[in-house]
Amino acid sequence: MKINGVWCFVFIVIISFSFSKKKMEVLPGTIEISNNYYVDQTEIKVIDWREYQYWNIYYTKSFSSKFDSTVWRNYDKNNRDANMEDIYYSHPVYNEYPIVGITYKSALEYCKWRSDRVFEYQLIKRGILKVDKDQIGDFFTIEKYFNGTWKNIKPDYSITYPYYSLPTMKEWLSFASGGNDLDSLPFGVKIEATKNWFGKINNDTLELGVKNNSSYYYGPSHTGYGKVNNYKLRRIIGGVSEMLIEPGIAAGGNWTKDLNYFSLKDTVNYIKPNNWLGFRCVAKYKVWTN
Repeated sequence: MKINGVWCFVFIVIISFSFSKKKMEVLPGTIEISNNYYVDQTEIKVIDWREYQYWNIYYTKSFSSKFDSTVWRNYDKNNRDANMEDIYYSHPVYNEYPIVGITYKSALEYCKWRSDRVFEYQLIKRGILKVDKDQIGDFFTIEKYFNGTWKNIKPDYSITYPYYSLPTMKEWLSFASGGNDLDSLPFGVKIEATKNWFGKINNDTLELGVKNNSSYYYGPSHTGYGKVNNYKLRRIIGGVSEMLIEPGIAAGGNWTKDLNYFSLKDTVNYIKPNNWLGFRCVAKYKVWTN
């Protein structure tokens, strides 16, 4: 059935109204910030990217999801680890650290892949799809389902689908602030310790990197460390700067910046992957209208 014209408008209004009447399933990996608005609790981690990379290589035979490990060159002299270029992406100790060395294009492709995989999982849970491991070269996408070209399955247009993306600056500030006034709380949380970016990691303080005499590690810290804001989000001002939907612009501080000269309202420009640049996704449910 093709939806168009007035009926399409009516359909969208009805479905949109249902968002406020029906509790939507919280999308995987996210925190619900408001009605039909979800944000990743942390930056995308190394282990998240390795999962994406494995799927991409296995099902598409493509290496387009490869990260740029050379972003770590010239930084090894500051670390106890002999070769960050190799171990940051492969050693289990860095599984929960933020993924870096990623292009803007790759971040958007990850958002699309994640949207497809989560929707596929939701349809399996509903009994609409069956688990299908034989998708090499021809894999499920949201478009194939709603266009009726996936396994001859008739699409149900009343079903909303998940849409992951990078945030706008306005969106980023809205969740990064934790609902606080950034003029009085420029980092979205109260910082009770030193304003130096570096120091011994402590869950009760907001350090953005680690640099101490016992470990000699210099770089982004574990995504589980640091204070949470009022929305239960972590690493907002720390670890890595986060890509926005606006190309070449990232928000939040990073482990190379001095906290004394930075706040949530500030942005960082970039033109290529860096070891201080990562991302987190925002998400919502959408109605298919094509």
